[in-house]
Amino acid sequence: MLARQTVRLAAGAQRRAYSGLVNKESHIAADQKLFASVKRPTYIKRSSDGPLLTGMFVGLGLGFVQIFRGEFCMATGSGKKDLMSTSATLPDRVSYVEAHRLFMALENPSAAVSEPNSQAFQDHLTRSLQHMKQCVAQRQQDGVLSANERFFELHNTQLYAFCLEYYLGMLSPKQSFFQQAQEQRKGPSDHTRNVVFRIKCLREADVFLTEFLDRAERGGILTEQKRREQYERVESKQCSLSRDDKVQRFQMQREMEKKLRDVQMRREVRGGAHVGGAKNEGADELDDDDEDTEDLEREQLMTFIQLSVLKCMEEQASINQEKDMLETMLKMNVASEKQDLFSEAHRPPPPPQGQGIEVTRINPQMEMRRETIRSGVFQPGHRLPTMSLEEYADRELADAKERQKREQEAPQGPRRFDQLVEDGDEDDAALVEEATYKDRAWDDWKDANEKGIGNKKGSQF
Repeated sequence: MLARQTVRLAAGAQRRAYSGLVNKESHIAADQKLFASVKRPTYIKRSSDGPLLTGMFVGLGLGFVQIFRGEFCMATGSGKKDLMSTSATLPDRVSYVEAHRLFMALENPSAAVSEPNSQAFQDHLTRSLQHMKQCVAQRQQDGVLSANERFFELHNTQLYAFCLEYYLGMLSPKQSFFQQAQEQRKGPSDHTRNVVFRIKCLREADVFLTEFLDRAERGGILTEQKRREQYERVESKQCSLSRDDKVQRFQMQREMEKKLRDVQMRREVRGGAHVGGAKNEGADELDDDDEDTEDLEREQLMTFIQLSVLKCMEEQASINQEKDMLETMLKMNVASEKQDLFSEAHRPPPPPQGQGIEVTRINPQMEMRRETIRSGVFQPGHRLPTMSLEEYADRELADAKERQKREQEAPQGPRRFDQLVEDGDEDDAALVEEATYKDRAWDDWKDANEKGIGNKKGSQF
């Protein structure tokens, strides 16, 4: 009896173990099926992105080497001397706030360096990009950002470090290729080198913007659906949005820009009031002012990052469009015989200049003259003077003399008797007879047309 119960218990335990194994395997199969059914972003990393990503993670490896070396030196007893030598080999510290300031200065340049193709602007841009890349290496070495931290849990220093890839992605396409001197030219022409350099800058910008959007997705700013749509749009090379999406994105961007301006204005007012306030305030009030200033700075940074995500998605789409177009042009140039598609010889000639509008002028002497109006196209809206005051006075004087001469030479008609008396010609019988007929005709007209017989506006009835 005891043996039967023992066998029964052993069989039940074996069945339960088997069923548990089956259930576990079924759960694993179901999880794998569910994971396979979920559509993940299919962003294919290019081979050209490898060196850039490798350089970005070199700083992290160097940091670990320095830490392990310091711990080993402390354990072996030669720690102080070796740590001093190790700290001497570390690079200088860079500021994330300075990177933000450099980016804002390049986005809104001053009048001195406002031209993007100028040498001063390009030098400033090169120094800024180098500073930002040092910030990226320092951030990875220090471990400022963590993968499991949400966006709203970051403090101000982490928020400044959050935007480094956005700075690099937005500023990299602004780099220009300067033409070399004639004696330094070797290999391809400057036009081809310019296109190759432009493609390189666009690829780097695409990598940086992709990294920024991935970090925004991990931080919870960008939803997984929006990120997947961005991946699919970039990979399928269909960067155009629907009208509703464009309107929605434009409205969101306008609201973010308005909010950012309001926060900046409040921060400036707060800073001015803090500087111009009384100096004998209590320590508690100063601490409250510092906390308010930090809160305003945090709000400004968070609004700036949210606005940067919208701009980043739009910029990445335009960058990929331009990159695909330039790569196609480069392939066509390589396939051509002379490989000079980027030279001036293949540019279409400018449209021929027309003869302008022909105007026919007729002067008082009834002489015709044709004029072509070409130089008077881009002129002010008001009439410009055609002569000086002296020329105008000379012309008016000549016209007056000529008019007086014509009046004197013109034949005179019959005058009235009163006019003959004034002129002293009342003794001339012929003139007196003509004046008499003229006066009689005038009297007859006055008798026929009484005074006030004109239009009375219908009141004569």
